[in-house]
Amino acid sequence: MKRKLLLVKLLSLMCLGLWGQNVPNRGFENWEETTLPHQFQNWRSSNEMFLLQGVDTFNVVRDPDAYAGAFSVRLETMEYGSDTLPAYVMSNGQIQGDSMGNLIGTGGVPFTAQPDSIVFWSKYQFAIADTGFGLVLFKTAGSTSKQVMVPLFGAQSAWTRLAFPLGAYTLTPDTVLIAFVSTNPDHPKVGSWLKVDGISFSGTTQNVFNPGFELEDTLPYSNPEAWTSTNKFSAFLQDDQALQMTNDAHSGQHAMRIEPVFFDAYNAKWGYATTGNLPNESGFTGGFPYHHAPSKFSGWYKYTPTSTDTAMVFVVVSAWDSIGDSTITLGFNGTTLTAANTYTYFEFPINYNTNYTVDIANIIVTPSKAMFGGAQDSVKLGSVLYLDDLWLHGDCDWTDTTALFSADTVAECAPVLLNAGSGYNSYLWSNGATNPTVSVGGTGPYSVTVSDSAQCSLSDTVYVIAIICPGFAEGIAPDMLEVYPNPSQGMFSIKYADAGPIRLELRGLDGKLLHQSQHPDGRQTSMDVSTLPAGSYILTVSSGKGTARRVVVKE
Repeated sequence: MKRKLLLVKLLSLMCLGLWGQNVPNRGFENWEETTLPHQFQNWRSSNEMFLLQGVDTFNVVRDPDAYAGAFSVRLETMEYGSDTLPAYVMSNGQIQGDSMGNLIGTGGVPFTAQPDSIVFWSKYQFAIADTGFGLVLFKTAGSTSKQVMVPLFGAQSAWTRLAFPLGAYTLTPDTVLIAFVSTNPDHPKVGSWLKVDGISFSGTTQNVFNPGFELEDTLPYSNPEAWTSTNKFSAFLQDDQALQMTNDAHSGQHAMRIEPVFFDAYNAKWGYATTGNLPNESGFTGGFPYHHAPSKFSGWYKYTPTSTDTAMVFVVVSAWDSIGDSTITLGFNGTTLTAANTYTYFEFPINYNTNYTVDIANIIVTPSKAMFGGAQDSVKLGSVLYLDDLWLHGDCDWTDTTALFSADTVAECAPVLLNAGSGYNSYLWSNGATNPTVSVGGTGPYSVTVSDSAQCSLSDTVYVIAIICPGFAEGIAPDMLEVYPNPSQGMFSIKYADAGPIRLELRGLDGKLLHQSQHPDGRQTSMDVSTLPAGSYILTVSSGKGTARRVVVKE
């Protein structure tokens, strides 16, 4: 029997031309919005050091173990890479030491009282020979007018009230900074921790805002999935975000837009995007798993520079050396991007200096070349880069237009034969089959992954509408049911040969139920779908003798 083939655009191809090995989120179609946790109103913390590295682990957190209210703050000295990072909180400011050993505070909160003591509740456990501390620093006309340091050491497992006198005042303060630190910053020890709650001053009615760390700032930021950027740090500092999703794309719906932003707190201009970690003293690190040796890198860009500025794209491929317990750079290269008003293709080769097997690839992007080791004064604000459709070329070089199925959706008489094509080394279907072709009888999505001799893989998905056509047993004989006119403008007549009740269900090709009704006599009834958009639908008619399905088309 001749089968009718109905091709309907329903679902976009899943992983269309996306190899198991290539740039993640290469077209910047997928973005995620996140809110920074553990950012306390009126307090700055050492969490910003982790944010600078693009790391999601923080050493200052809100803790439900509280003396009063719902939360306290927990500070813990942690190891990050080769560094040991003290944990600290400071009331909207920074405290640093000068060459003479004096403490200098910047920022702080307005405060004009002269309290006699600082009071707080605490739990703590410090490593042997380690000391944490609390600090109160008063400022008058911008200069430190009084400071008191409170040493903390040993262990205290229960909430304990601590009160320390502040002594006499020589000047009336106008600003106060309060700080707590989890370790001796000169000799930090991993594992020392401190919890603080219920901070207050005695001898005054003027007090500390958010003394129990109950209030958090809501600091949202967005990044393309699988990418890291300075946006997280921008959110922390509540500055503009360098990276934005844009609808001005080379292909698809979205692309990446990036420009440098100015961070007042650091008097610096930054704007990076990377598939690894933000730069530290070791430079850019990390990346995404990649087990082939790409020969070149390409993409599409637009660029509006400030003055003679240029953008930069850089690629590093590396391997893990288990003997040396370190990462070895195997290949690298980059290119500068000059002014381009329309999307322009670029590519550059990747140069190799060793024969190790590649494990990791990392892509780094900046809209101003001076951010790669140049002077801050050379970074140009206002240089805007658009980037889209990135690609690592090499062992896995099937193009992104490669598809295994010719259509997104197939509506066909069951059973439906699916063919992924010949010439691949292996096949794996979602139903477990391992042949180039598979016969399916049910409605739903079916996917297949094929691999070649280089172990590169390509996946594709098709949605199958398996229709019981005339001549195929379904309980209701084909000559007992008539649906007309088909196609129609929306009013279908249904004629069933037997008297008795019938049930009608109309579903979209995605399986969504759009209409259902009961009719006491199925010999002549109708169904009005004039409010539905034009397209193809699946009508199911059920009676005491079984069911029948028909494809109906609304014009």
